[in-house]
Amino acid sequence: MDNRMKKTMGQLMEDTIEERNMNRGDLCRGLCSASAFTKYLNGDRRMDRLLMTALMQRMGLSPDKFVTLLTEKEYDYFDWRQHIAMALLGHDWEKVLDLLKKDAAQEPTCNQAVRDQFSDMLRIRAETELSGRKADCARLYEEIIQRTVKDFPERMSARTYLSMQEVSFILLWLDARKDRKRTAGVLAFLENYIRTRYSEEREQVKLYPKVVARYLPVLFDEGRYHECMTMGKRAIEMMVTSGYASSMEAVLEVYVQAGEKLGLGEQLHRQKIQLEAWRELMDELGQGKASSDDELYMMDVWQETDLLDEVLCRNRQYQGYSQEALSEGICTPETLSRIETARRAPNTGTFRALKEKLHLQEDYYYSSIETDDLALLDLEWQIDKLILNRQWEEVEKALQEIKEKLDLSYGCNRQYIENIKFTIDSNAGRVPIEQQFETARKILSITVDNVPEEKDVEKWDKSFWERPFRAEEIEAMMQMADALEHEKKWAQARGLLEKLFEYFKRSKVRPEFHFRKVILVVARLSQCCGFLKNYGEELTYSEEGIHLCQTSGTWKMLATFVNNKADALEHLGEKETSLHFYRLAFYNADLFKKDGTARIAGRSYEQLCGQPVEWY
Repeated sequence: MDNRMKKTMGQLMEDTIEERNMNRGDLCRGLCSASAFTKYLNGDRRMDRLLMTALMQRMGLSPDKFVTLLTEKEYDYFDWRQHIAMALLGHDWEKVLDLLKKDAAQEPTCNQAVRDQFSDMLRIRAETELSGRKADCARLYEEIIQRTVKDFPERMSARTYLSMQEVSFILLWLDARKDRKRTAGVLAFLENYIRTRYSEEREQVKLYPKVVARYLPVLFDEGRYHECMTMGKRAIEMMVTSGYASSMEAVLEVYVQAGEKLGLGEQLHRQKIQLEAWRELMDELGQGKASSDDELYMMDVWQETDLLDEVLCRNRQYQGYSQEALSEGICTPETLSRIETARRAPNTGTFRALKEKLHLQEDYYYSSIETDDLALLDLEWQIDKLILNRQWEEVEKALQEIKEKLDLSYGCNRQYIENIKFTIDSNAGRVPIEQQFETARKILSITVDNVPEEKDVEKWDKSFWERPFRAEEIEAMMQMADALEHEKKWAQARGLLEKLFEYFKRSKVRPEFHFRKVILVVARLSQCCGFLKNYGEELTYSEEGIHLCQTSGTWKMLATFVNNKADALEHLGEKETSLHFYRLAFYNADLFKKDGTARIAGRSYEQLCGQPVEWY
């Protein structure tokens, strides 16, 4: 474990405020008092995740950079929000109202302003949906938004700072209003705000297409077709490359219509077919156009989190401390026991002392790399996106840049670099298949002692899986599974992947809160089961992957799961249904530039129907 002091979240926020010349009073307005904000920045008071998220987004930063340590009560709140989001997807308004009565809705460890704004907005939404009396809901929405955005809607300016929740609720207000002249000004403000003030792309991609989806019809009605094309193209590219694409239908529809008005109909033939296929797939998944606003409630539900008590307990056991030894000079062993079993939350001083003894961050840590340079965390995001889009030359350039700037005395940073290099080299055929498993095992060994050399994971000692693995260690083990697949050792690969899936499921934190890694594990599992001819399990894992795509709002992997589902259905004897899903997988993969998946789905479709197909 590295024993170095790194900046606290407060210090990182303080640096951003100074660099961007932000006004503290404007930043915290409506969320907390200026004096409380100062205490958070100085580390005198612990910032809860809800408040941290809102403040970071107002600064234009992304909380997704960090895996945050939550108390059990905080996690219960986020888990409650997940249940709310799922009820919304099902338009189960009575369940929404039922959930709003739960104790978690008023969890006192979460910021009251953000928490109450969310609950009250949901209550009005559910009540108006059930009663059918929607005439006054825009006024009520406006009052709720004004609790934290005092300038809304008429006086928003350069001094206005907005979190993702606040932008989402403004969009709901816009949806409820009929006066397009008034809403056009707000949409113009939001489009410019998200594009310029949300400086980090990983936050832009969640909001910009949603704003554009509402702005394009206004521009279209005003005959501003060129602006529709420019803005629509930007939003589509953002959705395609990032995978956050719940607004795809609405944006693509107006983009095509504007193109036709400009006489570009023939050039947009491909997009028209992709639009129809997208609609068909969303209807198949139960996410038609009628529910387009419900995902506004989901964007901040899934955040990378770990439970404070689990992290303390796992790291204490891994480092060989007894409760008596770790608590010595800090608290009683009984107090530590209550902390580790979530019967008591540690105060700031106790947690600071425990985390220093265990070499943990106080209130956050990074999922992949260790750095105080926020620009490097942005570069990490760019690398992930480039890999997802298989832009290998750009990945190599970005890897060289981040390698030059990262502190490679950290084991996790060296491991991150080697993982990315191995990914590039494997895809370029530079690493012989027979060497890939051992190469990945050595990468894992950078930070994990005594990694088994045995390829059959069933022979690994049970104690190996009791370690507290980091994201890059999980990545290295997925690389080991890939190496086994390349050797066609499907049973061993499946065994390793199942252990990883079990690792996530053992935590009290839902696997969906680590969806970025879990989606990749499940995709590999569905493929392994197909090659092993376990088609029932291939179907189960494929549907699990589709569920993860739906609940997280990330659609980049959807075509893979739909294709694997089609494969399972074909081998289970459901030819017509299989053809249907192969076709949808092809068009979805083509839309998201997943060329390999598109080729596989298209070839499978043609083989099954017995003739070549003209796709466009």
